[in-house]
Amino acid sequence: MAEQQEIVIRYGTPKPVIFRETMGTNIFDVDLAARSFGNIHVSGYDTEKYPDEEALRQAVRTGIMGMIQKCLGVMSEKSVMRSDPQGRLADLLGKELSEIGIEAKVEVLSFVLDEDSEQIFQKMKEELKKGLLEDLAVDRTDRPYIKPDCVPPPPIPADGSLGGFMSMVKRDKFCRKCGNQLGSTDNYCRECGAQVVVSSIFGNPLAPNTDK
Repeated sequence: MAEQQEIVIRYGTPKPVIFRETMGTNIFDVDLAARSFGNIHVSGYDTEKYPDEEALRQAVRTGIMGMIQKCLGVMSEKSVMRSDPQGRLADLLGKELSEIGIEAKVEVLSFVLDEDSEQIFQKMKEELKKGLLEDLAVDRTDRPYIKPDCVPPPPIPADGSLGGFMSMVKRDKFCRKCGNQLGSTDNYCRECGAQVVVSSIFGNPLAPNTDK
């Protein structure tokens, strides 16, 4: 693919693009919608596929919505909105363009939720800020459980008054198996019997979530 003089193509979404948002938890699972616009700085392209600049521009304009939808699907595997959606979308769009014979740097100037989605997203953030779901917001898929040599630490008082080692651990407030709210001294869920998970403040489970 020979390099050509840089071509700048502006893109925009004529209608909102819908994507799935979980906030990195197993509690939230909602559809949000966003609009985006930006610039695509093309440094080279396959002249057999795109014989002239107009053919290149037409291909980008007709394919951009589908590419954005695909990129958001990849981002949704963890969370779209929790960290730099514009930067991640730009990187993924660049890879999508490369796969169809276009070498370009993508500049995402705006990625904005529509009004209804913004209200839903703000409510989701408020729930996380309350701390009720902070354990579930941590992605532990690549962190193996640490099997303790002794029984799990005793319950932490609701006022958090214990110091030393006990101030370094925290307990789930909701059952990870059935979602039932847990008491501050429960070692097992009263609804389904699953063991309450006790974690370090760094997010590493000290005891697995197993049945009785």
